[in-house]
Amino acid sequence: MTTGEVLDLAFVPGSGCDERLFTAQIDALRGAARTHVVENTAHPRIDRVASAALQRLPDRFALAGLSLGGLIACEIIRQAPDRVIGLALLDTLPGPGLRIDRVRHRLAIALLAARAFGPIDRIMWPRYVAPARLGDAGLHAVVRAMMHANGARGLINQQRIFLTRPDYRPVLPQIAVPTLVLVGDQDALAPVEAATATAAAIPDAELVTVPDSGHLSTLEAPGAVTTALQQWLDRVRRHADTPSPAPPTPRTAP
Repeated sequence: MTTGEVLDLAFVPGSGCDERLFTAQIDALRGAARTHVVENTAHPRIDRVASAALQRLPDRFALAGLSLGGLIACEIIRQAPDRVIGLALLDTLPGPGLRIDRVRHRLAIALLAARAFGPIDRIMWPRYVAPARLGDAGLHAVVRAMMHANGARGLINQQRIFLTRPDYRPVLPQIAVPTLVLVGDQDALAPVEAATATAAAIPDAELVTVPDSGHLSTLEAPGAVTTALQQWLDRVRRHADTPSPAPPTPRTAP
C-alpha cells in the first residue's frame, strides 16, 4: 500500500444488527476507505461465517467488528492473518461468556423459534445501551428494525454462534497488526475490565473508552467512535507503508 492509497475496510455487525450499526462511520470514512459489510446471519458456525466473508473480501483489508462482529473478526484474522492489515474490536468479549449468558442465548433461541420478537427486545434493549439512552425512541426504533431485518432464522444462527464459538484469547497475542480495542464505559455485555485485558494481550493495541456509552457504541456515540476509527486507520496506513526490514546479507565463512 502506498501513502494516501484508499484502503479497504470491512465492518462486521453484531448480533441482531446490520450495516445500519455503522451508518455514521461509513458516511464519515467515505473517500478514505472502500467499505464492505460482512454478512453475519447465514450460518450457525463462526468458522463458516468467516470463510464465507473471506471469499468475498479483497485480498487485503482492515477489519472492524462490534460484539459478535468482533468475534467474527477474530476468526477471520485467525484463518487469514496475512490478509488483515488492521483490526478494530469494538465492545467485544473474546473470552468465554458467563454461564448466565449461555442461558440467555438458549432462551433467545426458544423465543425466536416461536417468533416472539417482543420478549427478545424487552430482554436485550436494557443490556444494549447506557441507562441514559433507554428512553431514546429513535435509537430503539433503529435497533428493532435491524433485529427484524435479521429475521428469526438469522437471529437463531447468531445465538448458536455465541454458544459454540471458541475462546479467542489465545489468538490475541498472535495479532501482529495495529489494533483498536474500543468499549463504552457503561457496556454491560463486554465491560471495560474485559476490554482492558484484551488490549493488554495484543502487542500493538490501543484502548479507547467511550464515555456515556453502552454496548452499541457506534450508535450511541457515533462521533467519538468515528474519531477513534480514523486515528486507528492512520496507524494502519503508517504500518502498511513501513517497509519490512531487509534480510541480512549472506556471508561466506572464512
